[in-house]
Amino acid sequence: MNTIEELVSLINQHEGFSQEEKTAWLERLNKEGLSDTFKEELKQLLQNKIDAEYTELGIKIDETSSEYKEAHQVMMSEIDTAENQFKKEAKELKSQADALQKNTSNDMDVAMADAARQSINGTL
Repeated sequence: MNTIEELVSLINQHEGFSQEEKTAWLERLNKEGLSDTFKEELKQLLQNKIDAEYTELGIKIDETSSEYKEAHQVMMSEIDTAENQFKKEAKELKSQADALQKNTSNDMDVAMADAARQSINGTL
């Protein structure tokens, strides 16, 4: 979140807040500013609302369950794979860029040498 204006807009647009909650949070924001306490309490309120929605839908997230741990491990493995692929592709791009830079530098050196020779020979 970059600005207080963005936060005000997000609070106003949030469907999970009643009008009274929106008013209370916006008044508090105007009074306190964007303090660490404000941000932490708003974050906790949003997490509570998310948890309540899961409960209402009958979804229980048990971080100690084997299913959760397995899904988390799969997700972390996918993240590691994506990160490694990104690093590999970035390395390949850097290698290509370095080669292009070297070739361009060599081509410029040759062109400058040719221009110097032509200038000396009077053919420029």
